[in-house]
Amino acid sequence: MNKTKSLKWKTGTPKIEGLYFVALKLGEAAGHYDFLNWSDNSWELDYEQEVIAFIDYSDFISQLNIEWPEGQPDISAPESLPPDDELWEEA
Repeated sequence: MNKTKSLKWKTGTPKIEGLYFVALKLGEAAGHYDFLNWSDNSWELDYEQEVIAFIDYSDFISQLNIEWPEGQPDISAPESLPPDDELWEEA
């Protein structure tokens, strides 16, 4: 099943330096996605392409529903904690 996910893209330039997921335009009819750093008021690109939209890396990850490859750890809280006087010792 192929589901398309809409991201909350931003245009213009980022206000904060960091890693972004970007849409790059290659001429009139082609483009691709990539991860780029925004630093010193410019994209860190090795080649000339037009960044037409971007989304902050953390926003990108939070908008996806991705299962961690190792599965969920089995974390359980203790049923009860010992009394405070057993947890702490005066120095």
